[in-house]
Amino acid sequence: MKANQQRYEAADLTPKTIRYNQTEHSVSVYLAFRYPAKHYIYKWSVWDDKNGFVAKTGLDYSKLSEFDSKLAAYECMVDHVRAELIKDAELMALLGASQPDDVSDGHLLTYDFIYAVAVHLPNKLEDEK
Repeated sequence: MKANQQRYEAADLTPKTIRYNQTEHSVSVYLAFRYPAKHYIYKWSVWDDKNGFVAKTGLDYSKLSEFDSKLAAYECMVDHVRAELIKDAELMALLGASQPDDVSDGHLLTYDFIYAVAVHLPNKLEDEK
């Protein structure tokens, strides 16, 4: 990355903002697969403050668009959700029993929880009416 920037500067082609072809989602998938105990999968529609997890739970979080890096802000906020989930000893025991080789340290569980609340819970509640 630094070599590319140096080439841009040497050729006086440095753009005002260096743009990448990858979306936050694709970068997060790579990071979550490469470093599962540190990163989460990010998908805007799942976290969305209008129809996603934030809206369904009523959490008072700032919009991701207010941050320089949506992905970094998302990971910081999701760390708070993870901290609450891993406090639940019964849940962690179930995770350990069903996924003994899980190396994500609760990160994948956290994404699964957020996804379930955002996508499946509304459907389940609608079916029960």
